[in-house]
Amino acid sequence: MREPPLRVEKAISTITSPPLQILLPTSHDWTTLGTGGGIGTFLNAFFEHAPEWSLRITVICAGPREATQGSVRFLPITTHAPSELAFVRQLRRRLISGEIILPGGAVVLANTEHYAWAFRGLGFPIVLMSHGAVAETLRMRHSRVFVHLYRLLMERSAVTHSRRIVAANPRVRDYYLNHYSMLRPSMVQVVPVGVDLRDFEGRPRSNPLRTLSLSRDTSVILFVGRLYPEKNVALFIAACDNLRRRGETFEAVVIGDGVESLALANAAASRPWLHWIPKMSRSDVLDAVALARVVVVCSRYEAGPLILLEALGSGTAVVSTDVGRARELVTDRVGRIVQSDPESCADGIQHMLSQSPAVIYEASKEIRARIEFRDTMNSLVEILRDAGRLVGAPS
Repeated sequence: MREPPLRVEKAISTITSPPLQILLPTSHDWTTLGTGGGIGTFLNAFFEHAPEWSLRITVICAGPREATQGSVRFLPITTHAPSELAFVRQLRRRLISGEIILPGGAVVLANTEHYAWAFRGLGFPIVLMSHGAVAETLRMRHSRVFVHLYRLLMERSAVTHSRRIVAANPRVRDYYLNHYSMLRPSMVQVVPVGVDLRDFEGRPRSNPLRTLSLSRDTSVILFVGRLYPEKNVALFIAACDNLRRRGETFEAVVIGDGVESLALANAAASRPWLHWIPKMSRSDVLDAVALARVVVVCSRYEAGPLILLEALGSGTAVVSTDVGRARELVTDRVGRIVQSDPESCADGIQHMLSQSPAVIYEASKEIRARIEFRDTMNSLVEILRDAGRLVGAPS
């Protein structure tokens, strides 16, 4: 795809900039990074585009060994992280003790508040990239006391010590500005996270649903996401039940795993039209999205979500609750925004099943230019370089 001239000129100008050192902590094993989840996909895209923007990235992570791939150095501090917080505590201890040798003049890109917390007070400028307020997700999984302590001990400290906060959408920006009066509006900037549109070329490249023995003309309704309370797979099942009672014929497919796996398995046992695939590579997920008639997002809270962008990038109809960028991107020509109840969700799915896939595909082309990852990189790198300049780091 030919890029607009202004975008090309901006990208080319970054190539001539002096290299900027980035420190990027993540509890993921670097050898399996990007096999699932929005942040993993974001990191892989960030690494892939790093040379073009003259970035040198040190990833402090889990993994079996140290490695360098192009401009990205993977520096494991443990072979396996039993939990996010356990990794963060170990990272903090090693940073304070000086066990980790890091490049000078670097900027920390923290993808959650607890990573920013680990680097506090160590002299590195921190840019907090918030893919969504962690506390909003935690309250669906933990007690009020746990959420209160996280906000008090982790989130507030991260906000206080961050030079800039990058918010994935205006709602995330408003969360920080409303909760932390010390923040100036200019310190919190909205940078929507996009996707690499090259990933959608020539889809589907395979048929990852072939093991389900579906006929070629079967209408597939697809749910993709980790099986955690905030993803709300129960709403998806209830909406599909509603559609079956209306006489709709389709096959429903859930791709993902998590704490609600047993409940999903029990639901699938009594519904021959409901299929569960616990794990699938991202490439296969993109093929499944391209094969589906409708992708359904039922989340209670999301900043993106990634699967919404992947549906739009694939030209597949999408039905979503009002989360993340859904209201911004989902027009009546490509999908529906629905309430978090089975009736409304079923109405949206039924309407999109009645539309022409070819018309939806053509209509989605207008939206793809607004979800391009290169735009994310342009804005994010500018913020990272600005944060480095604030404390005299080379830029």
